[in-house]
Amino acid sequence: LTEGGLGVKDYSGRQPNQEQLKLVTCESDRKPGFSFVLENFAELLDDSFLQNLTAKICQEKKCPDYKCPISFSEPADILVMMDSSASVGQKNFEISKTFVKRLAERFLSAEKKGNARIRVGVAQYSESPRMEQAPTANLTILSSRIEEAAFQNLGTNLLEALSFAVSNLRGRGDSSGGSKKL
Repeated sequence: LTEGGLGVKDYSGRQPNQEQLKLVTCESDRKPGFSFVLENFAELLDDSFLQNLTAKICQEKKCPDYKCPISFSEPADILVMMDSSASVGQKNFEISKTFVKRLAERFLSAEKKGNARIRVGVAQYSESPRMEQAPTANLTILSSRIEEAAFQNLGTNLLEALSFAVSNLRGRGDSSGGSKKL
């Protein structure tokens, strides 16, 4: 499981909670994840951010131009968690949905080698998490479910969201047999 954390300054310019980012990225593990802090939600749609995110995901690959293409050599299920809490705001939640659709498209259209089968799922969290679409390889269905996701506009329960994500990625009894990414 590879963990990636993303914090965005809120509407008043406050920094994301560093303790929560460290928790999300398992900083104390021998192989911790990664995190980004953005100035605003619009940066999610900036191609340079997507390139940086791709580079972090491809960190173990050695690419001379640091523009690692996404490719998979084994099956993988990827679950993207969208923050739908009040501190995000409706407008920023809509920007996040556009970002998640673009990210899902990049994963699902990536080069697949051997028996690699990639599926992407999307969930959101606020006071309680909710699966919007279980991992699927169908971008049309996934994009539609992301678009239909309703802003919850409540508090933020990050611990419950992480527990939800891990339990939904751990052995669902399917035959994917691949790695799980959050």
